Amino acid sequence: MASDHELRGQYTVRVCAYRKTEAQRIESERKYLKKISKNQRKQNPKVQEITGYVVIITTLKELSKEDILKLYRLRWQIELAFKRMKSLMKLGHLKKKNPIGIKAWLQGKLFLSCLLEHLLAISRRFSPQKLR
Repeated sequence: MASDHELRGQYTVRVCAYRKTEAQRIESERKYLKKISKNQRKQNPKVQEITGYVVIITTLKELSKEDILKLYRLRWQIELAFKRMKSLMKLGHLKKKNPIGIKAWLQGKLFLSCLLEHLLAISRRFSPQKLR
């Protein structure tokens, strides 16, 4: 984690906001209302309004807003892959203590994860009719 002095300073950022479709907005608002109800909080109209947008803050200056959104979507797919690995393969909890053991354990888990992803991709294209 970065120390306080590393985070100080001024940065030029871009704020890219994209309006969600009506269906996406309704779903996001539903989730927001469910969350505040669960946490017994009051509704905030400003927060509720922002649920209708995807807001991306970036320091990238050379990309168009369309390219930034594409990059965000790709990054989100990576985040989902890591979330799957952490939950299904228990990658979030290391079983080893020494650096060599940790490295071997992680490499084995990542190899297994890549193998499973590859097998799933193949299975989606597999058709029993092709065997006949």
